[in-house]
Amino acid sequence: MKRTNFVWATALAFTMIACGGEAPKQEEKEKPEPEPKEEAPKKEEPKPEALSEEGQKIAKKWAMKEFTHTDGKKEEVKGKQILHLKADGTFEQVFGEKTVATGTWNVKDKNLTMKHLTGAEKDQTEKLVVKEATDKKLVTVDDGGKMTETYEATE
Repeated sequence: MKRTNFVWATALAFTMIACGGEAPKQEEKEKPEPEPKEEAPKKEEPKPEALSEEGQKIAKKWAMKEFTHTDGKKEEVKGKQILHLKADGTFEQVFGEKTVATGTWNVKDKNLTMKHLTGAEKDQTEKLVVKEATDKKLVTVDDGGKMTETYEATE
């Protein structure tokens, strides 16, 4: 028991010594003002190319309603999932109330290409096949044929 008390007392003493008091104050010298740093040039986002005629037809806000896996199992979407294909060639994906991705998009020969500039797939290009496109409905299949997504127009 005496040894334990000795060990604790020693540890406490070392702790108090290590913490010490305040460091001695140094006289403040006039510090020269830091030179203004040159800001790194901002990386300009690529400007989207003009939308194709196919792209102009589907440029609107779409709400995902369901998706189908390759095994044929359909699942309804829980919560709000919006794909806003804007007429200026940019897009925005919104899950719930949060924007999860942005970028540029276009359609050529029924192939929807989305270049992600932000989000989990940043700097990646997503390719989807447009299976069906009407004023009220958009159906896409991912490039590997793994999943079909069905959207309804919100506007």
